[in-house]
Amino acid sequence: MKPITFKDIFSVDPVKSSLFLVEGSAGTLKSALCFSLMLDILKDKENFGLYLTFEQPWQSHLNNMKSLGLANPENLLVSDYNIMRKAMPDEETCVNMFDSILEMLKSIKSEKKEKFRIFTLDSLNAIYSITDTEYLKSSILSFFRKLKELDIISLVIFERASENIEGEFRERFLADGIISLGIIRSRGNVVRYLQPIKYAWSSHSLKKRQLVASDEGLSILGAVYR
Repeated sequence: MKPITFKDIFSVDPVKSSLFLVEGSAGTLKSALCFSLMLDILKDKENFGLYLTFEQPWQSHLNNMKSLGLANPENLLVSDYNIMRKAMPDEETCVNMFDSILEMLKSIKSEKKEKFRIFTLDSLNAIYSITDTEYLKSSILSFFRKLKELDIISLVIFERASENIEGEFRERFLADGIISLGIIRSRGNVVRYLQPIKYAWSSHSLKKRQLVASDEGLSILGAVYR
């Protein structure tokens, strides 16, 4: 099964410096969707990507993706929080985590140049939980802006506590695109759905479509209705 692509969601390929917020409650396949989108970009073996997880050890993440039929290609580096901490000086604290991520990305960009095409951060909530509140308020705008300046596609996972997407978060204002994932009762069944909320360079449908996972990968089916 071929990976889900940006075109499957927004009907266009992403602009190179786009930042997407992938939001949804627990169990809605946020990580798997990001991984699938990365696989599509990385079909070109000249391209390079980084998946950085703060949610679990990198080995556990790869095992989870493998169970969904999403194999890790050689041109995708998967790293985690523990690896980052080992590379940081002892006096560094979690208050610098956004800066540390940016330094890591800049280092890869310096080495890979234009071949560094795509990055996933999993998840923003995990970083918030270990970041000083006062630092957080002044840093998220700067972090998103600097991600865009790297001229790569960025996927930032953000977990919502509920299926209500009406609430306004600063993250939603700052992102170029928003992909909302959720769980809904449709015609007597409980199903996962995917909904493109916005993308600055696309006139796309806002329909919720069913998102299905199997041991052969992810697939997007038709519209779901209550």
